[in-house]
Amino acid sequence: MPLIDFPPKGLKFKREKNDKEGFVKDIIAVGGMTGSVSFVKNWGVEPDLITQLLEDVWEGLVNKWHILTPVTLKDAKNQALSGASGVYQINSAKVGIISQFERHRCSICNRVHTRESPGQACTKFRCKGHTRFEEPPEDEYNISLLGRELTMIMAREHTAQVPAKDRQYIEKEFKNPKGSINCLVATPTLELGIDIGSLDMVLMRNVPPLPANYWQRAGRAGRRHRMAVIYTYCNRKAHDEYFFEDPMRLLNGIVYPPRLNLKNPVMIRKHVHATVLAQLTHMSQRDNPTDVERAIHQTLQESFPPFVSGYLFKEDRRYRTEPVDLSNLMTTIHEHKSSLLSSVLKIFSEQWPSDSVDEVQDKVIQKYLDELQPNLSKQVKLIHQRFMWAINKRNELNKKEVELSTLEELDERLRRRCKEYISEMAGRSLDNYTLNVLGRYGFLPGYAINQGSITGFASNTFSTGWMRKTFELTRPEILALREFVPGNIIYANGGRYKVAYYHLPFGEEGINPENYVANIKTMKIFEEKNRPDDYAEDQIIELSGIPISDAELSFISHVTDEETNRFKLPVAILGELRREHRGIDKYASGTNEFSHLHGQKIRLINIGPSDKVAEGIVGYPVCRVCGATRSPYSSQKELENFIEIHEKNCHEKPGYLCFSADAQVDGLLFEGLPSKAEAVNLAEGIRIASNVSLEMEPDDLQILILPHDEELFNVLVYDPMSGGSRIINQILDEWTVLIEKGINVLNNCQGGCEKACYDCMKSYSNMLYHQELDRNTAVNLLEKLKNEVSHVCYIPPIDEPSLPDSGSTNTVEMLLGEKLDSYGFPSFQRQVEIKLSSTLITTPDFYYISPDGSIKIAIYLDGLSRGIHGNPEQQAKDEYIRRMLQSKEKVTVISIPATYVNKDPAALRWKMKEIAMALGNEEIEQAI
Repeated sequence: MPLIDFPPKGLKFKREKNDKEGFVKDIIAVGGMTGSVSFVKNWGVEPDLITQLLEDVWEGLVNKWHILTPVTLKDAKNQALSGASGVYQINSAKVGIISQFERHRCSICNRVHTRESPGQACTKFRCKGHTRFEEPPEDEYNISLLGRELTMIMAREHTAQVPAKDRQYIEKEFKNPKGSINCLVATPTLELGIDIGSLDMVLMRNVPPLPANYWQRAGRAGRRHRMAVIYTYCNRKAHDEYFFEDPMRLLNGIVYPPRLNLKNPVMIRKHVHATVLAQLTHMSQRDNPTDVERAIHQTLQESFPPFVSGYLFKEDRRYRTEPVDLSNLMTTIHEHKSSLLSSVLKIFSEQWPSDSVDEVQDKVIQKYLDELQPNLSKQVKLIHQRFMWAINKRNELNKKEVELSTLEELDERLRRRCKEYISEMAGRSLDNYTLNVLGRYGFLPGYAINQGSITGFASNTFSTGWMRKTFELTRPEILALREFVPGNIIYANGGRYKVAYYHLPFGEEGINPENYVANIKTMKIFEEKNRPDDYAEDQIIELSGIPISDAELSFISHVTDEETNRFKLPVAILGELRREHRGIDKYASGTNEFSHLHGQKIRLINIGPSDKVAEGIVGYPVCRVCGATRSPYSSQKELENFIEIHEKNCHEKPGYLCFSADAQVDGLLFEGLPSKAEAVNLAEGIRIASNVSLEMEPDDLQILILPHDEELFNVLVYDPMSGGSRIINQILDEWTVLIEKGINVLNNCQGGCEKACYDCMKSYSNMLYHQELDRNTAVNLLEKLKNEVSHVCYIPPIDEPSLPDSGSTNTVEMLLGEKLDSYGFPSFQRQVEIKLSSTLITTPDFYYISPDGSIKIAIYLDGLSRGIHGNPEQQAKDEYIRRMLQSKEKVTVISIPATYVNKDPAALRWKMKEIAMALGNEEIEQAI
């Protein structure tokens, strides 16, 4: 019988006319030779007796020994397959295993047989060879395994998605030689820091990117002088094939010490919090404490109660309707700021490496100290918000049950989950120990625990096996925006899940959707208040959005062995850059410039599934009252039923909403590309080059197209990890090698496609841009960037948000405004009228006046239109007005041709330097 699970196959003695060859295998063929006939013929049986012999064997297999049993082959819908009736398969109850120490090898084809066959004939079809007895070599690893006691594989998942309690149990059982788990399917969670002396084998599903990664993973096995097998699967990708051709390139490669991103402000802030907490605790636990020290102790008890129930319940065990007030902590920190600051600075000055000192300067640490209490209040508010959502949802469902006498199954499960959550939060266990919880929420350092601020709750669900399980999945907002959306399938703990409810605010707070306008063709999006003047109504679409929020996850089914590919909903993400950032490094590769943005604030909006958006359908169906949702791919009848039920029960008709997220990211910004196709292909080229060169997954870099109009596009390739993983720095460090690898991969597509295919550039995540993808275009763009990168200048951070916009009238002006912001200049007013006389008024595109009035700067954009600035008469008038502005009003006038803004970055940089000189800002001037 063939060892193939699909399509299903059965066996017959002789195939009939209507039998399909794909489903039915035969012992004797009507015409031609079968493997069975070939095998018996090699025994030396007379040709005219072969059929009779096989009939007798078939009779014994079916009726005497019952080794073959009749079956009905069925399709995926559990319907009987046509053309496959009356077939047999091996009865598994008749199969047994016995041990032996021998094997028989064919003298011609080398096929190995478990026992001697009649006439020592080889079983391979049409092979004329004969088998010979041989003893298996004892030093062969597989043979040595056969000499041991038979052990079944008992596998479990070990990833960050598995609840911490389950992971601890899994690790304990795995380390125990007599434990119930002897195989782990893991992400790099097991690459470091685990010692299992009895581990015999490591299987890697792809070639690790670096020698250090390989040896870390391989080194989990074969410890304490044990023999072990390390097996690496090589995928069809340039990186894997490179090392497959010569494994010593990897095995003998240089192993560099591990690197941590010590420039990550999120990590630094956590350690500042921990240091301050430790110092305050030390101050409050001295012998013979003073009144001041007793006050510190009291503040710590209020701000950091032993268990989080202290944040949620009053002393009489009634729950708090408002988050606890932590203002005393702010007072305490300010009263002892000098000593606290000194302690923190001492630790960082002694321990922090010199190449990262900018991130721990006095003013930065002082900022983190000042923001400690507001950040703690933010986390406590989130804990309280989740608790109150469970309280309110429980009460709402109780009321609903009274009105309807019964609840739907989904509502009943949700109510049960709310009750369990409330009970758990009132408990006093290690899971609710305040410092552990604050570690999970990202306020304090933790070991790979905090995944983000958005949580998906799965309660009392069937996952691995049939044991019911309750767990939480946390994601950064930027990733939840893609994953926790209706229509997507979420894989966790052996199960498939979907979003059933969103945790929307209750009561008067409610939800207040933000309104946007978007140009689907260019993928440009604006907040409604910033709607541009130069967009025609037929070019834009209006939509509403809410911030992505916590969600209830509903169990769909187990992950089956047949599910080799995991579904991930392709979504359309639009966005815009904010004013704030933590600094910008500008680089050049040849004549091409780009920027490394540090901690750039961005707003992302998921406007819907990619294919739906392409059809002009945006958003996801969501009830704005209770938060229930449906997949946008639900049938029309199901959607109509969803709308009807919630309009009746929630008294408001569900609508289609988009989801938004704000984040700070590190990324590479490429500006001034002449088309969306070039922006897409350059970004995908950078991502592909990084993927084959670095320790990363494809989703570790994201792409954001930033159009200005139909003729000018910027693109951001960014790291979605909170605080940054330094992957952008690695790209810059390996720039020339990385770009060369990317060019090589794109030039040598395994599929040999003309433009793009799933072997080179296409994926589910970039489905929205499939029409623009072209590996030849990507190669041409990367060729222009393959020179060594050189640092051009550094632009200082901007902490404050943009001032209210006074009205941009065109996209080139908007682009220049963003340029001024990115260089760290103070905020310029736009379109301000300046009266020079009773009849003469001028309106510079940008105007700045210092607080003391000593510095005045007017910036004019020239060349936007021949009718405005492009003819001699207008030019003469402009010259007169600007000379008058300089002489009469003492204003520095700077004229910038519009072509500098979108086509000549080098020339524009000189204009930026001129502005810096006019402002008297030597720091920016020198940086430029």
